[in-house]
Amino acid sequence: LWPIGVSNRRLPAPAQELLAPASVLGDRTTEQELGGATLHPPEVVTAALDELEWRGWVVAEARGYGFRARLLRTVIERDMLTPGQRRRIRERAGLDGGA
Repeated sequence: LWPIGVSNRRLPAPAQELLAPASVLGDRTTEQELGGATLHPPEVVTAALDELEWRGWVVAEARGYGFRARLLRTVIERDMLTPGQRRRIRERAGLDGGA
């Protein structure tokens, strides 16, 4: 957990802010889904995703963006977010009230 938290803090703020919704919204997420969950404009989301991809946090595929390693996603979602944070991310993304 500690190395992930330290590496996360070295990222620019918008890139850090995308990690939480990327971990909550599923194995693959689109730029539009991340924008809705963060309320960032498209150009900020795109730049943050480029940064995350460049630094090896996420990979881009035809179905969207996903974490390079499932463990990263699991640790961020389970250990670095509260249940309330996860619920709010799901609500902003329009996912059934966060259930």
